[in-house]
Amino acid sequence: MKLLGEKGQFPRLFWIVNTLELLERGAYYGMLAMLPYHLVYNLHFETTAMGVLLGVLTPFLYLLPIASGALAQKYGFRPALLLAFVLIASGYAASGSMSTFETMLVAFILFGCGMGVFKPIISASIAHTTTEKSRNLGYSIYYWVINVGSFTFPLIISFAFPKELYGLVFFMSTGMIVANLVIALFFYKNPAAPDPTKSVAGVLSGAGLVLKDLRFVVLLLIYSGFWFVYSMNHLAILLYAIDFQVIDASVFPPTLIAVFNPGTIMIIGLFLGKIVEKYDSLRCMVVGITIVLLGFITLGATTNPAIFFAGIVIFSIGEFVTHPTYIAYVSKIAPKEKLAVYMGYAFIPPLIGLLSGNVVGAIMYKVMSEEMQRPKLFWNSVCAVGFLTIALLLLYSQTYGKKRREELADQAAETQRTEATAAGSSAQSVADIVSAPVPSHRFWDSKLPILAFLLVIPAIIGGAYGAGTDTYADRDGKEEVGAGSWSKYLPSNRSMPAYPGSSLENSDYMLFVEPEDANLVNITFTLRWTDEADMSRLGRTYENQPDEFGLEVSGPDGKKGSAPAKANTYGQEGSVSVTLSFEHKKPQKANATSVFNVTVKCGACGDFYPRFGVIGYTDTGNAWTLDVEYDYYARK
Repeated sequence: MKLLGEKGQFPRLFWIVNTLELLERGAYYGMLAMLPYHLVYNLHFETTAMGVLLGVLTPFLYLLPIASGALAQKYGFRPALLLAFVLIASGYAASGSMSTFETMLVAFILFGCGMGVFKPIISASIAHTTTEKSRNLGYSIYYWVINVGSFTFPLIISFAFPKELYGLVFFMSTGMIVANLVIALFFYKNPAAPDPTKSVAGVLSGAGLVLKDLRFVVLLLIYSGFWFVYSMNHLAILLYAIDFQVIDASVFPPTLIAVFNPGTIMIIGLFLGKIVEKYDSLRCMVVGITIVLLGFITLGATTNPAIFFAGIVIFSIGEFVTHPTYIAYVSKIAPKEKLAVYMGYAFIPPLIGLLSGNVVGAIMYKVMSEEMQRPKLFWNSVCAVGFLTIALLLLYSQTYGKKRREELADQAAETQRTEATAAGSSAQSVADIVSAPVPSHRFWDSKLPILAFLLVIPAIIGGAYGAGTDTYADRDGKEEVGAGSWSKYLPSNRSMPAYPGSSLENSDYMLFVEPEDANLVNITFTLRWTDEADMSRLGRTYENQPDEFGLEVSGPDGKKGSAPAKANTYGQEGSVSVTLSFEHKKPQKANATSVFNVTVKCGACGDFYPRFGVIGYTDTGNAWTLDVEYDYYARK
């Protein structure tokens, strides 16, 4: 096939490297496809915790390669590659065995370190195994392999793993990385000899050069907005589809959602690439980001599955249009003699955007979608960041970008003038070349599109808020206690230490009680009291009349209960009880763990009266004891 190059065009190592990339990306995107469901529905993590875990990966994927790439060149690609696979496999295996946020965080850091080491080795190996003539095709095959991995393995998982067992995907990914380790151990050879002169400090010196260029730094910060929006692809799309019943997870495998994005790119990517390459890079970026935003607004507009998946296809088209044209734009505005350095630091926007998007986006989803039940407000608020990004890109183009275009035009004119003079052209023609205007466009160079995109922001946010709420399906809402996610828990009972106290007649005594366990099924507060003993004075017995006590309790989830005032039977212990019950759809830390507000209400305290007579002694109050006992589900 010509798509794969002519026979002998690529060496054997090129195909070994692509095989390693296929398995590693398949393991990663397969894991990523099931991760939101597994963390939130199987392990019952909060959405915000999931956002932190995804955010933690970002620095390892985009920052660590700076150092690891230099070290790999210094000590050799092969040992660095073997180390990367050991770290990734260990991290995946650990992730499949963990069930708490803290331990999962450690596992993510472990395989994140491995990915940060792996990433630059593979891209550099592609460069070393291709020639100047075959490099474009080589990288096209490389990126095609990435999409094959991100499409194929989520598809396999969709039909091979029931959603309740998504945790096993970590072990499948572990197996794929172990296979990579074997391939690398026996077949991968260093494509270039180690360079002992290479150092991390030397690589980082380029960062100082880039950061001194304010114009370039501003562009990187602006373009981070696109990656903030894009982060919702892995963070929120699957959760939204299930939380708001776009799909029926009992029929439609959740990981199948993840194949639509790479599938769209695989099908129409090459066709789109041919169209886009004809147009101005910045304008293509603006159009591409706009298409991405329209896709997200579309998929969040209704809970209709057809519209939802159409939205994914639309945003996928926009993604493919946007990012390659961003790379092209950077290559055009970067100083020619520093192009390699500038291109090397074009990763900063995904670093900033994905890190902030996963963390902040998770908070936004929890507040707007889960608590306010306004998913349209969530999606449109995310898109507001995108529209602000477009407005700032246009403003950048009209200021910094325009100056850079003028500089490039002056350089080109100077080159043409020199060549024309050397060729003996007339003075008039040389002057025409030097004074040639910088190409412009009346619409794109005006403030009108900037204003238009800014005005879209309040319009979409206001419209989303005005659209009202949507039905939010409680996670695991159909699950009965003791089944499914509760299968790892056992019914348990705990009695708390008694609270002693005393009250004056006709007074309230308030205290606060906080259980030490989560997932309470019910909690019972029992107030007990006993009158003082009868009194003897001058040979006469004064009997202590019954006392009255009541109880009021308020707890989490608005639960309240009360026991009206009740008098004890003469000579016996009195008691009143209040029980609050809780229904939980799934185990989580927040289940009935707040402080309970308990009010002991003391009424009339019976005075001391003789058996015969009306004159007695006053009883001003009484001691009491509060007992607390609760049933809860404890982890096995």
